[in-house]
Amino acid sequence: EARVFDLWGKQVRDLGGDGLGPGPRDVLWDGKDDQGEIAPPGGYVILLRTFGAEDRPVSRRKKLAVIGNGGQP
Repeated sequence: EARVFDLWGKQVRDLGGDGLGPGPRDVLWDGKDDQGEIAPPGGYVILLRTFGAEDRPVSRRKKLAVIGNGGQP
């Protein structure tokens, strides 16, 4: 599961997840919000969570993304 939040904690984009089981994944954010609009320049926190058996959370990691004036993360 991957979600993007602004620095004030408001969710900007839900990038979803999958039920494919264990293994590496690539998660790409195109810099757009849930309405398809380009997010304004600034910092964003990407929350990555993985789940194990019975959908129990296994790990939780945070990454920082910064969007400049061009709208690309």
